Amino acid sequence: HKYDFSGRGDLLGFIRAAAKKDLFVSLRIGPYVCAEWAFGGLPLWLRDVEGMCFRSIC
Repeated sequence: HKYDFSGRGDLLGFIRAAAKKDLFVSLRIGPYVCAEWAFGGLPLWLRDVEGMCFRSIC
């Protein structure tokens, strides 16, 4: 894959601009990272909905 980090995609420029304003940047890598969320961030009551499937759990 090729990524374009120029113009609006200038990630390093964004981080530097945030630092100049004393802001922190938290990057969430990957297409989906949910290790810190219980049940992947979905409401637990969804487990009780009949016929509801989650990823590979049915």
